[in-house]
Amino acid sequence: METKFPTRILIYPSTMSARFALIPALIIAMGVTGPVVAAAPVIAPETVAPESATHAVVAGIEDRWVDIRYVMTDTSARLAAARALRKETATLVAEDPANLEIKFWHAMVLLLEAEYKRDLGSLQVVREAKRLFEEIEAENTGLYDGRIHTGLAMLYSGVPSWPVAFGDDGKAEAHFKQALEINPAGQEANYLYADYLRGKKKHAEAIRYFETALHAPVRVRAEEFRRKEIEHDLAATKAEFKP
Repeated sequence: METKFPTRILIYPSTMSARFALIPALIIAMGVTGPVVAAAPVIAPETVAPESATHAVVAGIEDRWVDIRYVMTDTSARLAAARALRKETATLVAEDPANLEIKFWHAMVLLLEAEYKRDLGSLQVVREAKRLFEEIEAENTGLYDGRIHTGLAMLYSGVPSWPVAFGDDGKAEAHFKQALEINPAGQEANYLYADYLRGKKKHAEAIRYFETALHAPVRVRAEEFRRKEIEHDLAATKAEFKP
């Protein structure tokens, strides 16, 4: 029997999308604190400051994540690409375990792999991503404009509850609220919370958050893809709404 997981994990960095999927969709496209990081220019090794080096690496991971999630269409090819990227990010984490940005993106890649893996083995992958998010939360709860909370909210709302997994609507709500407190006008937090509310049949509230997400400024490539999803889901929610 196939186990479904949230399938839209958002990613938007200002450097990163999601519904990981029981809902369907978990993988997380989120927004990041700091300036938008575009594709990194080639810089001579001796001229790269540590911060610049990290941003260049993160930008490369993000760009590949977006390609897998939004550009590629074949599921098998997506899974293979996600696994290859996961091996690379795992190596980066092992080399620099204190780097929270790299750790965050490794978690995002794990969720991307779980989205296309879609079997019982995905739960182990998802649990590892959750552990990484929680480690980051303990050190910097506001990293990437609160995307840590958006990711945890999607995990808690997108997987089964105990004894199968750790799903918990109360914890999901709490993390959504924390993400919105940190970044009240952000596209990702508003969109994902709207999607969650829609799943709970709270259409009037969902429409309000969808509209906020739709009018949020589009900062990076992933948010352009997300905007199309927002437009579609907002229209569908309005059609479902019976005042």
